[in-house]
Amino acid sequence: MSLGGDNVSRIFISHSSRNNAEARAIRDWLISNGWDDYFLDLDPECGIVAGQRWERALHEAANRCQAVLFLVSAAWLKSEWCEKELMLAHKLDKPMFGVIIDDKVSIASLPPKLKDFWQANENWYKIASDDLGR
Repeated sequence: MSLGGDNVSRIFISHSSRNNAEARAIRDWLISNGWDDYFLDLDPECGIVAGQRWERALHEAANRCQAVLFLVSAAWLKSEWCEKELMLAHKLDKPMFGVIIDDKVSIASLPPKLKDFWQANENWYKIASDDLGR
């Protein structure tokens, strides 16, 4: 699946280029669990095609996806591009999921838009777990 067609990737994987290995590992995990419909910029089949304008391709992929998975690290938090992806996902009202992949990152250090979402999910999980007697 490439961005050249009208295909829709369900999951847009946002990551810092410093975390390419972790992004590939998450991609492989998604595939092994039946989630092979994703966009990962560095993927030769589902990412940005050689010669494509990078910024435009990322924007198109974010528009087409159904959800965004953020691989949050210290490098991700410092990345201007990752911040743009977060803002775009928020603007497009995409479902957002964050995975902290760096021991140096805490929930307190997350951007407000992601932190609010994260805390809401944590509270929901705690309520659901309490209701289930866990």
